[in-house]
Amino acid sequence: MSVSGFDQEYVTHPGAEPLYARPLGNLAAAMIGVVAFVVLGAALVLTGDHPPAVESHNDEDALRALAAAAPAAETASAAKQYSAFDLSSPEFAKDKKSFTVKQLEGGVREDNLTFGRFASGEAYMRLDIRQPSGEKRTVPDFFLDLTRHAAQAGLSVTKISQPTPLSTRFGSFEVADIRLSQPSSEGAATERACLALRLAGGKQPVEIAGLSCGVPAKPLDRRALSCILDRLDYSASGENKALDAFFLAAEQERGKGCGGAALSPGATKSSWLDAHSTMPALKNEPTPAKRAKKTR
Repeated sequence: MSVSGFDQEYVTHPGAEPLYARPLGNLAAAMIGVVAFVVLGAALVLTGDHPPAVESHNDEDALRALAAAAPAAETASAAKQYSAFDLSSPEFAKDKKSFTVKQLEGGVREDNLTFGRFASGEAYMRLDIRQPSGEKRTVPDFFLDLTRHAAQAGLSVTKISQPTPLSTRFGSFEVADIRLSQPSSEGAATERACLALRLAGGKQPVEIAGLSCGVPAKPLDRRALSCILDRLDYSASGENKALDAFFLAAEQERGKGCGGAALSPGATKSSWLDAHSTMPALKNEPTPAKRAKKTR
């Protein structure tokens, strides 16, 4: 134990007797023992009323499990939603398809349809189909709107022309030439010449905006785009009566603006890639050999 320099009577001197603890030090040591005993007793009493600390960790683990299960439930609920639209076009029959459904602000539903891969250089199409709510809707600027739709697909706009009208079975689309670019981690960005399209404004219960690219051998033109849009299919669910009626009326116009009779969904359709090509002539079937006359 230490000795304070102010306690002169306890300072050691040469030849003096061994130093003993001060009386106040003995009292302090006794008080520390009493306090420790009281704390220990209180801990034993509290342990009988509450679960041990180890069990509280189990409660924390349970809360973590519930928190982890909440996003999983939301994901499962979103997975049950399916796209009500499809594109039965032979250009994309062998390509990868990707459908997603979003719930936007105000309960607006948006279906995102992607056909093919932009970087592949083959036929590619992206359609964003929105079911707006209410009759009063503002139509954004064409360039800004299509730039936003391109960004949703991971593409950037390098150049775009003024839109011109294109008649389809759904109504008049705005269509413009557009150059799109997609960054690449392996080198130069992929850039392609495509068409931007939008069906907006008016009182129709649907808004359609998208991007479509042809193949290098046969660039996509407006007539070909009209034929592709002609094959946009819709599965009525009965939840949106106005949308069901809109597509029912458009179904009566299927095929009329694409140089052929109306085709029902699921029927065999020719590709726009073959629209200007020449069908090969059928080979002449061999004529049956004449039987030799019997000699008499």
